[in-house]
Amino acid sequence: MPAVLEQISKNTYTKIDLHRRLGLLQECLEEILYHTTVSPEASTAAGIAYAHKVGAPKDVAALSEWGDLVWGFFQSPTMPAVINKLKKESELLPSLVVYFPVQFDAEATKIVSVWCREKIHPLLLLETYVDPSVIGGCAFVSKDTHHDYSIRHAMKDNKGVVSELLASYV
Repeated sequence: MPAVLEQISKNTYTKIDLHRRLGLLQECLEEILYHTTVSPEASTAAGIAYAHKVGAPKDVAALSEWGDLVWGFFQSPTMPAVINKLKKESELLPSLVVYFPVQFDAEATKIVSVWCREKIHPLLLLETYVDPSVIGGCAFVSKDTHHDYSIRHAMKDNKGVVSELLASYV
């Protein structure tokens, strides 16, 4: 199962995306395994075709990249148990709670996630939240400790320095 999670993680960067995509994968698998008659070789194409009908474009694109390693992993009688096991194992993946001042788009989230995966853990997932008070930076939670790297926090910690700097311009 780790190889399947690694493949899924290649283009899935947040915990919420992972949960949504695993749900979509399950729905597609149920459709092709229980409601259609397709050969195992055609199951990937059939699953992706069904995903186009019911999924969001960015999730369909992600599922399309997973390939036969993921799609071919599931067999009809064991699919529910295997997908549930995959969901449980996905909960064990390392995650990092990050607060951004605005909602990042998919490309910015990917950039942050790739950097975190290079520096922290290759399968790390982000749990992103919007907190306007971290303007000019970000905040994150690691090992139950909140780390604030925003301008607001820096100004609070360095009130005298900021006042002196502002006074030098007057």
